[in-house]
Amino acid sequence: MNETTMTTLGRVLDRSAARRADAPFLISQEGTLTYGEAAKATDRLAGWLAGMGLRRGDAMAIWMPNRPEFVIAWFAAAKVGATVVPINPALTVEEATFMCADAGVSTVVVGAEQSERGTDVCARLNTAIPVMELADLTAGGLADAQRGRALAEGVGPEDVACCLYTSGTTGRPKGALLTHGNVTWDAQACTRVLDLGPDDRFLCVLPLFHSFAQTVCVVLPALVGAGVVLLDRFTPRGVLTALAEHEVTAFPAVPSMYAGLLKVPAEARPELPALRLCISGGAALPIDVFHAFQREYGKTILEGDGPTECGPVTCVNPPDGTVKPGSVGQALPGVEIRIFDDQDRELPTGQVGEIVVRGPNVMKGYLNQPEETAVALRGGWMHTGDMGRLDDEGYLYIVDRKKEMLLVSGFNVYPREIEEALMLHTDVVQAAVVGQADALRGEVPIAFVAAAEGRTPSERDLVNHCRQRLAPYKVPRAISVLPALPLTPTAKIDKNALRAQVSAR
Repeated sequence: MNETTMTTLGRVLDRSAARRADAPFLISQEGTLTYGEAAKATDRLAGWLAGMGLRRGDAMAIWMPNRPEFVIAWFAAAKVGATVVPINPALTVEEATFMCADAGVSTVVVGAEQSERGTDVCARLNTAIPVMELADLTAGGLADAQRGRALAEGVGPEDVACCLYTSGTTGRPKGALLTHGNVTWDAQACTRVLDLGPDDRFLCVLPLFHSFAQTVCVVLPALVGAGVVLLDRFTPRGVLTALAEHEVTAFPAVPSMYAGLLKVPAEARPELPALRLCISGGAALPIDVFHAFQREYGKTILEGDGPTECGPVTCVNPPDGTVKPGSVGQALPGVEIRIFDDQDRELPTGQVGEIVVRGPNVMKGYLNQPEETAVALRGGWMHTGDMGRLDDEGYLYIVDRKKEMLLVSGFNVYPREIEEALMLHTDVVQAAVVGQADALRGEVPIAFVAAAEGRTPSERDLVNHCRQRLAPYKVPRAISVLPALPLTPTAKIDKNALRAQVSAR
């Protein structure tokens, strides 16, 4: 595309449906849904949701794994003008309840696996939230379709498309509000760098509740009329089979997935002549994985980056330019990236400071958190909390994170959330969580606790306690019980000392 503009998600789908009605859009075990069929299904569902009482500006949660229904529900809500709140299928009822309550959700769309938990969420909120299982995309009639199309015409780029929960300084997730314009602009900017077209085919094994998958694996293909192969879980052999059988040309993934593919024996790997774009994001790509993948598969991984609050893509290594291992590439066209010091002064090339971003892809703000929003967006720049440097060609290198947030398999994990869960155990009086490097997951949480006097909780008991309250990827890999946790001179828990213990293992 020659220019980058803002539009709405509904118009993105409908325009491709008008141009390529019979072309495949969503390909899964359930079959293939063409662009024409997908557009009609979203119109019908949008009308039906409106009939159920969903209104422009309302919040609708989607709680299901990767399947066509997720995408249809997402575009249908977009046509109504509702804000989608995607929920990780692995979250517990307690975690999902917090998000739904915080976002003021009025409608929940669930998959079969989440139906029982969806009902529990309603009970905990003590409110009437319709829980729908979308088993049939043909639900709704002609009147619903007409209502859906009419509703879509009233939605604009400034309407909030989704509320994506990301960890914050309070230890509780906070909802980043991305507008239709933020998401569609970001996807268009990506197409300008990656040179995508209707003949491309994406593999989406990234979870659809994540901004990376939504923008890069759904909106971006929909912009150009490309196909999307949906997988609901990652297995190295399953991914390789899908890449080969569907002649996938673009594979967005997190680093642990590329590391997993390297573990498949060479004799068991199919040929992948169609694959031309291997894109990595969500966590730092180890340089040895970059080189090993290039050596063993003959493919160059294009590392990119960006926080949820920025659409989420801010930069990527160009496929037709210089690819620098260890760098997350150059800013997308129209996106500005700078390095600031603690006083928000720009630092010279090569110096390390906080990465800040400015552009049409930057979020509207955090839901119900004006102070957090003001801090994050001060001076008109999104302060990412990441530490990095720029080289003289504008390539960005992420050095460290300013925040304590961990990145586990590409997912944000905030230590305080785990610490609060551990503190609910009757035998625990202190808790602290730090990260440990992991070859597959990037990082894993490691916990330390101090037991109440006379109590001796076992690691197994504490892990089971966490499993009841946290999603699996948040559960600590190991929990050490100490007589007392080390303290700094100001009586705060000394996490540097704990990190040193982890490093010494």
